[in-house]
Amino acid sequence: MRLRERYRRLTLWNKIGFWSALASFVGLAVALLAMMKPDGTTAISERLSLGFDRITGGESFAYVVPQPHDNEGNVPLAIRSVGQNPLTGVRLTIHDISLALLSHT
Repeated sequence: MRLRERYRRLTLWNKIGFWSALASFVGLAVALLAMMKPDGTTAISERLSLGFDRITGGESFAYVVPQPHDNEGNVPLAIRSVGQNPLTGVRLTIHDISLALLSHT
């Protein structure tokens, strides 16, 4: 059976699926060609690495800096970040160790 005859026997939904799959392959090929460097190598791994670094923070890190205390003795804390990627979702939990020591005695 020839290819054209096989296509004509497909139902409407099968034809829609065929053209959708073909469009996906063409779109993927266009995206890969767009990511090609002039020397012919792809930059996919570089772009993925850059994307993951932006999501996870990469080599960036955060640290806590105590600020000058107020008249009541409270010490405000500032969270600073170092690195070229932004940090999001940083959470700081402070536990009073003296309460933990009292509960174990």
